[in-house]
Amino acid sequence: MQPIPERPQRLTETVYTRIREAIVASELSPGAAVTEAGLAEQLAVSKTPVREALVRLAYVGFVVPEGRRGLNVVSPSLESIRSAYEVRIALEAQAVRLAAERRTEAEADEVARLAQESLDAVGQGDRPAFRALDRTFHLAIASATHNPRLANVVADYVDLANTLRRRDAPQVDNSRECAGHHVRIAEAVTVHDPDAAERTLRLHLSKVQALVEDGFRAAAGRAVASYA
Repeated sequence: MQPIPERPQRLTETVYTRIREAIVASELSPGAAVTEAGLAEQLAVSKTPVREALVRLAYVGFVVPEGRRGLNVVSPSLESIRSAYEVRIALEAQAVRLAAERRTEAEADEVARLAQESLDAVGQGDRPAFRALDRTFHLAIASATHNPRLANVVADYVDLANTLRRRDAPQVDNSRECAGHHVRIAEAVTVHDPDAAERTLRLHLSKVQALVEDGFRAAAGRAVASYA
C-alpha cells in the first residue's frame, strides 16, 4: 500500500478505505496477518487511526481474530460469502421498506436516477461505472431511511459483500439483471410500496448471493484441478 500523504480531517475513514481497497486487490493477501504497527508504517500515519480502522474492519468481518496472534485478513470461504450476504439482505430489506415509507421526493428522484444510470452503464459495457453506481444506489436507499445508524451499518455490509465478491469470485457478472432490479426497486420506492420494494430487493440480493457462491465454488474447483 502507498503512504497517505495528506492529513484529512477524517483520517480514520481514509485509513479504513485504504485497507479495505488493499484487501479487494489482494495487496493484503487473504489470511495474512495485519498489525497496527505494520499498517501504520506502510500508510505513513500514526497507530491511532489504524487502530480505530481495524476495530471497524474486525467488527464488519474484513479481518478476523487469530488467537493471540492478532488479526488476519479474512480468508476466502463459502461461509464468509454466505454470512456477509445474509446480513446484508436482512439489513437492506428493512432499509428499503423504511426508504419507501419515508423518502422525500428529492430522494426518490435520486434513487431513480441512479437506477437508470446503472442500466445505462451496463448498456455501454462500462463495468467499473456500474460497480460504482451499484454501491451508490444501495447507499442512497439506506440514506432515505433517515436512520443514520442503519445507513452506516448497511454501508459496511455492502462493502464487505462487494469486497468478497470482487476478490473471491471476480469472474461473476450479472450486471444487466442487477440494473433491471435497481429500476424495479426504485419504482417501488417512488410509489411508496414497501412490500414490493422489499420483495424485489430480496430477490435481487438473493440472486447475487447464489451467483457469487456458484462462482466461488467454480473457482475453487479449478484451483483444485490445476494441482491435480
